[in-house]
Amino acid sequence: MSQTYGFDKFQKRLLKLANETPEKIDNQIARMQMMVLADTKQGTPVDSGNLKRKWTVGQISNGVGEVGTNQDYAPHVEKGFIHANSGQKVEGHHMLEKAVEQMNNRFPDEMKNFFEELAGDLKL
Repeated sequence: MSQTYGFDKFQKRLLKLANETPEKIDNQIARMQMMVLADTKQGTPVDSGNLKRKWTVGQISNGVGEVGTNQDYAPHVEKGFIHANSGQKVEGHHMLEKAVEQMNNRFPDEMKNFFEELAGDLKL
């Protein structure tokens, strides 16, 4: 009967990583939230500056994070609107939509780096 050398050590690292992974996932989500937040703020037009200041990130729960604002006029700036007095269409800036699109483009590299880090934690 042969012995498997090093398996106990690998198993311990794997169990440790399994316990740490939820926190690592939350940290990765928080990192991506901050990128979306920065890109959204950068694309937000400035009148009073209030909307730009009021973008925030929400708590991460079950692997889900949010970026949003409590400003009730944000959807109008995002999507556009018909001006009440003139009837003219005011185009939206799509700052959140563009920021999410940028994150979608970065996502494959973000995940590659994340999984490389996990693999490095196992010292494979």
